[in-house]
Amino acid sequence: MRSDSRRRIVAKLLAEAEISKEIDSRAESGDEVPPSVISPEFILGTPFVGPATVGFLAGDVRSLDLEGSDPSVSAPALVIFPTRVQHESEGPTFSKLAGVQQFCVIVSPEIASRLQRLGIHDVADHLRGKHLLVSGTVERQLQEAPLYGVVYSIGVNSLDQLVRIRKPVEEE
Repeated sequence: MRSDSRRRIVAKLLAEAEISKEIDSRAESGDEVPPSVISPEFILGTPFVGPATVGFLAGDVRSLDLEGSDPSVSAPALVIFPTRVQHESEGPTFSKLAGVQQFCVIVSPEIASRLQRLGIHDVADHLRGKHLLVSGTVERQLQEAPLYGVVYSIGVNSLDQLVRIRKPVEEE
């Protein structure tokens, strides 16, 4: 590996660490300009809609049976909720239980099936508890019964949208 390639990799890793600090400082200062990687808290607090890369720790991952889905696809769609979303008005809460607002990532059946073919037998279990970076377009939808509220989501229709899947770093 050439030294300039290593420098670019190190610079990228340092930039990612700075982005994480920037997300925290912007959330504290109330700055609403999205950094290159944003958090679910930022999306819910702004409210943000549009192209983004969202970083979060995956909490609840559930199967979602879609009406009219392709019967040749072996895996169901998946819905990924972040572990916790800190919202000033509500305090810490599980995003799927927030009622008024929530954020989730919806993985298409085709992508879940592709991950199975790549050797990940239980995709939901594989993603649960991992730190994810997901790119795509954040969309806002009104949720009907039983939750009633606003859902911000990213639809994953390509493996390229799963930018990073990593085990969380253990804190000492």
